[in-house]
Amino acid sequence: MGFVPNLLLIMKKLILLLFAAVILLGSCKKKLDQDDVIIFVKSSPDQTTYNSNETILFSIESFANEGYIKNIDVTSVTSDGIGVIFDTLINEGRTSFYYLYRVPVFSVETQSVKLVFTSHCSTGNSSKTTHSFKVQSEDVPLEELGQFTIYSSASSKKSGFSIELEQAVYCESDSIYCDLYDKTIDSSLVLSREWQSKTEVLFARFNDFNYEGATKSSVMNAYKDANKVSRMTDISNDDIIFVGRGNTALGVIKVMAVYDDEGSENDRYNFYLKKIE
Repeated sequence: MGFVPNLLLIMKKLILLLFAAVILLGSCKKKLDQDDVIIFVKSSPDQTTYNSNETILFSIESFANEGYIKNIDVTSVTSDGIGVIFDTLINEGRTSFYYLYRVPVFSVETQSVKLVFTSHCSTGNSSKTTHSFKVQSEDVPLEELGQFTIYSSASSKKSGFSIELEQAVYCESDSIYCDLYDKTIDSSLVLSREWQSKTEVLFARFNDFNYEGATKSSVMNAYKDANKVSRMTDISNDDIIFVGRGNTALGVIKVMAVYDDEGSENDRYNFYLKKIE
């Protein structure tokens, strides 16, 4: 009757093997369910509605279960468009930092905003969390900058202008900042009265626009509806010219005076700028 103890021994071994398989299966499932990277975001103040020009302090924490965190970015999603507004390299297994967000002025009175915070892992996977809220836009007047002067391209002086730097530039050496420039050909003694751009800036003329009372939303709305061109011709005194990229307004310019003197060295444009920050 020795087969009975052998049977019991075999059954014990089967039970142990089954128990081990259950543990292994559970361990594998936990591994498969585990995210490579985790991100947590808290806002202060924590509200559902903010006013334009308020600031929100976001506390961001992230850690990697596999590999390391490559970078963390923030994408803004509104009816005005989608775009990355913040991106920082991390290259560490764990990070925590603060991100200060200034609530924009939008072209509508009430705007829904979704901010998407994404942590990217070295494994190729990512984790994201979103914060959604509404913005009540307080439309404040734009500050006037200037007076600025750019010269004929046929002169030896600065013939371009950088909206970002808020200053005249030499387009030959600073082409990445040459948002607008005079298009006079080198041999011409006559000012072209034409502006073009080396940075894909578009132009729109609207001389009936209320420049003195310009606000962010009024400039954004007027530019959005305007007929935009890549070259602005026949520039004259008192012209009001909008500048932007695509459907996004950068600001509005008021031409104070255009001088076409003898020769080309002193041919120039004087203008003021109201810029959208």
